[in-house]
Amino acid sequence: MRRNNLVVIIIMLSLSGCVSGGQPTAQQLANNTFAECPSDYEQMIKQRLSADLIDPSSVMFRFSRPEKYVNSGQYGHVVSVGVNAKNRFGGYIGEQLHEFM
Repeated sequence: MRRNNLVVIIIMLSLSGCVSGGQPTAQQLANNTFAECPSDYEQMIKQRLSADLIDPSSVMFRFSRPEKYVNSGQYGHVVSVGVNAKNRFGGYIGEQLHEFM
């Protein structure tokens, strides 16, 4: 029982440190300080993630639409990518979510 409480506390503390960016305000959108999202962003992300995979030819990607995002004063676009790849035993591990800015 104590171990479960400790795990919950650790998860809560780690998540509280993740709030450093967010959706842009109306003023930031009006200033139009956002650069264009690269048209080949999907290919760039696939190349980056495939470099670390055991079997890059079997990976399945699921991309979200790029959204304007502000993080620590930097303006850009954030893309969520679901990745499902094979492990060393040849089975799929299940989709894992990655975010790129």
